[in-house]
Amino acid sequence: MAQELRQIGDEIKLLRSLLQSQLASFAWSDMEGKAPNRLELFKHLLAMGFSAQLIRQLIEKMPAQYQAEVAVKWARSALAHNLKCADADREVMDRGGIFALVGPTGVGKTTTVAKLAARATMRFGAQHVALITTDSYRIGAQDQLRIYGKILGVPVFSIQNEGDLQLTLADLSNRHIVFIDTVGMASATRACWRRSTCCAPPAARSRGCCYWPPTPTATRWRTW
Repeated sequence: MAQELRQIGDEIKLLRSLLQSQLASFAWSDMEGKAPNRLELFKHLLAMGFSAQLIRQLIEKMPAQYQAEVAVKWARSALAHNLKCADADREVMDRGGIFALVGPTGVGKTTTVAKLAARATMRFGAQHVALITTDSYRIGAQDQLRIYGKILGVPVFSIQNEGDLQLTLADLSNRHIVFIDTVGMASATRACWRRSTCCAPPAARSRGCCYWPPTPTATRWRTW
């Protein structure tokens, strides 16, 4: 099953690469003669994994005189300036609720869940915190979270489907904060967003957090 998922992920990456290359060819034909500096920046950002649409929006705002390294530095600064991150204390800790961390495989979702749970435990006490894992694909993934939970004195629940999730969350309705560690995606694509809408029930206390690696795009949280 895990191998099949990896193959599907590789195929999606290939299709995404082909589509971006096609979009890039259209953009290059427009910029090649008019703005070679923007073309170089376009190629650079595309190779890093940014979408062609985002890159075009970015370089349209870049000052025309910027060349090479200056253009790259400007792009990094512009991306960082427009990167919105959640206030962990205000949006997560104080407000409380149900938080599901969603993102590609290997970005540190489980470790982040453990760190957030540790902060919540220190502030509110273990009796007000709970952890849930939906990752039944990776070997040892659930055991890893259980070890964190044991250290913190926080209960850890493993779920297999949406029905299990609904029942578990109903039992945990008296907890101030619940963190859900989800199975990783092959890449941070729209599938990640679709998954995020399913991993938490449509309840007033439930929110989602998407988590990306620092490269090729900056690490960021998005809550909803």
